[in-house]
Amino acid sequence: MIDLPNLFQFFGGYFHQDFALDYTSDEDAVKDFRNEASPDEIAAVVREIDELLSMGYSEEVLRRIAHRELACDYNPSPAGLTMYDWIRRVRDLLTA
Repeated sequence: MIDLPNLFQFFGGYFHQDFALDYTSDEDAVKDFRNEASPDEIAAVVREIDELLSMGYSEEVLRRIAHRELACDYNPSPAGLTMYDWIRRVRDLLTA
C-alpha cells in the first residue's frame, strides 16, 4: 500500500466520481485547489507527486494505484494522455 496522504486527499477531493458535476476540466479542479489550499498544502501534494512518479511504475500499475489507492476517479485517456502524463500535467499546473 502506498502512503501519500496529501495526494490521496487531493485526488479524492477534486478528482472524485462526481468530478464532471463540479468541474468542466481538470485544469478547473486544479485551479480550485490552488485557490483553497495553503502554499504548504500545495507543496506537499507536489512533493508526493514527485515521489509517486519517481517510483518507476508501469502505466498500468500507476493507473491502478491512482484509482484504487489514491481515490482518483479521473480518466485522462479521452484527452489522449497516459496516467503518467496527466499526473505530470497536474504537477505542472500546481507549480505554474
